[in-house]
Amino acid sequence: MRARPYAYHKDVIGRLIGEVYANVSRHAPSGGKCEVPVLVKTHSLEITEVNDMGARHSGSLPGGHGLRQFAAEIEHIGGSLSTDCENGIWMFHARIPFD
Repeated sequence: MRARPYAYHKDVIGRLIGEVYANVSRHAPSGGKCEVPVLVKTHSLEITEVNDMGARHSGSLPGGHGLRQFAAEIEHIGGSLSTDCENGIWMFHARIPFD
């Protein structure tokens, strides 16, 4: 039987997807590649994002604290969020448990 996400989890998922796309529009170069697959599993949902960053970024990103805030929220409910930027490619992965 597939677990159903709680209302709070649904809220986190919706806000996180919005943050991911906002970050792509802010940081990815025009015409660059971007993939955002969402995988629904029996007891969790996984969001992965991979996009070109271009030559202007290497290592840490400028900007706010959106993903750090989400990492804390997701870890509080037993999930995980990780990011990395290597060779001009931004990588993001979040796992949000349903139960």
